[in-house]
Amino acid sequence: IRSGSLTSGDFRRVLDLEKDIYEESGLVRGREMLNEMRGNNGLAYSVVLSGRRDTHKPQELLGYLIAYEDETDEGHPSVYLEDIAIGKDFQGHGLGWQLVQETIIRLKAKAMEQKKPVLFDMHLRPDSQRLFEKHQDDLAEMDVSLIESALVPNYYDEGEDGLYCVYEVKGE
Repeated sequence: IRSGSLTSGDFRRVLDLEKDIYEESGLVRGREMLNEMRGNNGLAYSVVLSGRRDTHKPQELLGYLIAYEDETDEGHPSVYLEDIAIGKDFQGHGLGWQLVQETIIRLKAKAMEQKKPVLFDMHLRPDSQRLFEKHQDDLAEMDVSLIESALVPNYYDEGEDGLYCVYEVKGE
């Protein structure tokens, strides 16, 4: 399994994987998500995981994390986590956390460059909330702290609540 920067050459594979994962729920954002990411320096923060099911098959996209420059709900500059997705066959193997770690490394580099912490904000569904809760200690070891958390009722189109979180990422 290889992680790396999302490139424009990955867009078709991201759209295909997003459709495969979310089509039943109606959550496909498609090109709108990619355009938002591209227009807000998202290639600097977004990552993909690729791998092979076996040595006889070509590499395929296993998952992606889309993040881009934005503002927190309070108007502070941030990097917003738009989507984190792992192919159905690959869920439950720590790949989501691998994507988050890769993005945090990029945020830490930005924090060092600008000589101040970077805010990393997101709206989380229950599965993603569990991912971040499970890795609380790992986040603390990486100098990443939760500084705000608020439940947002009916955040998602189907009436599902979202948990809005803001993390502070410090450079080393």
